Amino acid sequence: MSAVLNHSLKDLTLILHAVGYELRLLPHDQDNPFEQLVLELEEQIILQIYDPASVYVDANEYQALMGSQAELEQGLGGLVFYWQSDILLNRQRSLETYQLLAFLNQLLPLGYFDYHFDDSVIDFTYQLALESGLVQPELVAQILEKLNFFLPRLSSAIKSLHTTDVSLAETYEHALNQLKS
Repeated sequence: MSAVLNHSLKDLTLILHAVGYELRLLPHDQDNPFEQLVLELEEQIILQIYDPASVYVDANEYQALMGSQAELEQGLGGLVFYWQSDILLNRQRSLETYQLLAFLNQLLPLGYFDYHFDDSVIDFTYQLALESGLVQPELVAQILEKLNFFLPRLSSAIKSLHTTDVSLAETYEHALNQLKS
């Protein structure tokens, strides 16, 4: 699997399927604003993977940003790995949430958690820049392996903070214990 791909999310889907990942390719249509891969990690963590340039709705804007049609067909501009929490957040614990996410972000080898107070949403994002659209499937598989380890364990600490009466210090300890298991 050491090949370098210069293709699309569809090609990446086929290769990741071959190494054991169950994922779906959702095409750009009226229900999806952009093409994306969706896979379920441990603990029902739903991860989305997409080309960040594909979020532009206006094709002319996208082409102006990315270059000519020939350049667009050369491959992906990058990959975004994205997860949005479905945890019901307790707004009274907002300060503790920011503190917890700052702590958790120090434990992550890649990406970051973010808290959007206005929407009461916590999400995770990791962006991988691709040189000339070249994708190394083994790198993507390594990233997915790391995310499959870290996201379920650290999101359980977030859930613990918002669904129990534990202190912030106990939540830190919970996160560290989850990484030991």
